[in-house]
Amino acid sequence: MKLTIYLLRETVTNLGRSILDRHTASGSYVEIAPTADLPFPCRAWLQQNKTKSPPWLDWLSTGFDFSDLEIRNTSNSVVLALEAAGRRFVVAFGYGFGAIDRSIVETDFGLRVTLNAVDPQALDTLNTRTLDRVTRQTRTHLNVGRPVHEFGIDPDLDWLRSVRGKTFEGEIAGRVEGADSVGINWSEDLSRLGDCCERLLELYESKSYKSSFEFVDHVRPLRTTETIISALDERVLELLAQRDTRQLAVAHPDPPASDVEAFKIWRGHVKREVDELDLDVVLDFLDECRANRQEQPDIRKIWVLAIDGEGQPRSDRTSLWKHMVAQIEHEDNTYVLSLGQWFRADADYLHGLRTKVATVPDVTAELNLPGWRRGVGEATYNQQLAEDRDWLLLDRRLFFFGDAHDKVECADLLAPGRDFIHVKLMKSSATLSHLFAQGTVSARLFRAEPEYRQKVATQFFDKYRTDFGEDTSPRVVYAIATEREGPLADNLFFFSLVNLVQHKQALDAMGYTMALCKIGRDATRD
Repeated sequence: MKLTIYLLRETVTNLGRSILDRHTASGSYVEIAPTADLPFPCRAWLQQNKTKSPPWLDWLSTGFDFSDLEIRNTSNSVVLALEAAGRRFVVAFGYGFGAIDRSIVETDFGLRVTLNAVDPQALDTLNTRTLDRVTRQTRTHLNVGRPVHEFGIDPDLDWLRSVRGKTFEGEIAGRVEGADSVGINWSEDLSRLGDCCERLLELYESKSYKSSFEFVDHVRPLRTTETIISALDERVLELLAQRDTRQLAVAHPDPPASDVEAFKIWRGHVKREVDELDLDVVLDFLDECRANRQEQPDIRKIWVLAIDGEGQPRSDRTSLWKHMVAQIEHEDNTYVLSLGQWFRADADYLHGLRTKVATVPDVTAELNLPGWRRGVGEATYNQQLAEDRDWLLLDRRLFFFGDAHDKVECADLLAPGRDFIHVKLMKSSATLSHLFAQGTVSARLFRAEPEYRQKVATQFFDKYRTDFGEDTSPRVVYAIATEREGPLADNLFFFSLVNLVQHKQALDAMGYTMALCKIGRDATRD
C-alpha cells in the first residue's frame, strides 16, 4: 500500500483540524467511524463519487454528439488523521491531499525523514528549485541509484524540494520519497500504522542527515509560527506598492505544462488574461485592484490559473503569493521568499561566504572609476569612461569564432594593463549573476580558443600598439555600481556572494586574478 503521510505542527492537538472546514461544512467530506478498536486515536473523512466532466468533452462536442451519453469521471478520496508518539499525523488517499489544512503541516517533514532514511549512495530522483530571483526548477531522475553529486545540482544555489531513493536495509520501507509529506510503501495492516508514524517521527527528529546532506541547512525554511514572517510579508507588500523591482520577481510554482497558452489572474470582479505572468503584469494588476477598491489588495486572495488554448485549466488555482520571489535583508539576516515560504540564510554559511569574498582584491582606489550618475545608461557610462581614460571599448562588440553561432562579448572595457573590466549596476542578484558568468566565459575562451584569443589580441594591439603577451595572466575585474556604503564584499546580495565564490574558484583554476571595483552612485531612486 502506497501511503502519503503528513505531520502536523506540535501546536495542533485536535484531529478535527486536519481537514479544512469548508469540506466538512459543505458535506463534500463525511466523517466515518472506525469499525474496530485501533491501538491509536484516529478520525477519517470520506469524499465519495465526486463526478466531473473530462476536460476534453467540450472540445470534442463541436464535432461529435455526446448529448445522450453520461460522460463523467468519478473519484473517491479519504483523509485519515491519527495520533502517535504524542503528535498528530494525516494520511491522504486519492485526492484527499487537497482537503488537508496545509497551514498546520510541518513543511520539511517528508524531506527530513527521507534524508535520514535514504542510502545517500542510492538516490534516484531529485526535485530542485533555485531560490534566486531567476528561478530554475528541475526534476532529475536516474535509472540507477547514485549519490547526490551525480545529479548535477548546485548545493549552494539549489533548494532541495524533494528526494526519492532506496532506504538502508531494514529501514521502514524499501524506497522512500519526501517533500512536505513522505511517501512509503507499507506492507503491514492498518493496526500497525501508529508504529509506522512513530518511526517516521524518530527519523524526522534525527540529525544523521548532516553527514551527507549538510548543504540543505544553508538556506532553512522558517516555521509558519515565527513572528518575523509578518514583518517580512509587510516588506514585500511595501516594495510592490512602491513598484520597487530590485528585490522582487515572479516565478511559477511549477514549470507550466507544454499546452499552457495563457494565465488568468483575478481578485473578485477584477480579472485579466495574459500570455505571460511577469512582475510588470503583477504590478499593473495590483494598481487596477487599488483603483477599483481604493485599498491595498491582499495578495494572498489574488488567484492565478494556467489555461490552455480552449480556456481549460492546466494547473491548480494558486495564490499569487506563491508566485512571488523576494530577497529581503532584515536585522542583519538574509531572507528569501519562494513558493509562499520564507527561508533564512544560515548565519555561519553567510559569514563563510563573506570571508571568502573578502579575499578578492578590491581595486576601487587603484582604478578610481568615476561615479555613475542617475539617468545615464550602461552603454553611455562605458563609452564616456573609454573616452576619458582612452581605454579600448568592447561593450556590445560580439566576438565571433568557430561556428557561426559561437559569439560572446569579451568585456565592457579592456584597459592597457590587460584588465578585462565588466561593468554592471547592482540592481539584483540576477543581473550580477549574468555579469560574473560573462567574465568567466570570456576568460575560459581566451585560454582555450586560439581564434578568440587572437581576435582579442589584435584589437588590443590596434588600440595600444603593443602585444598582449602570450604569458600574460589578465585580470578579470567586476566593476559594480551601488549606492550602498562600504566595500562591495560587505554589500553584495546573498546569491551574488554564492555566485562570486564559485566564479572565483573557476578563474583561479585557469590562472586568472579576480578583482572587485566599486563604482559610486547616489542614493536617489531611478
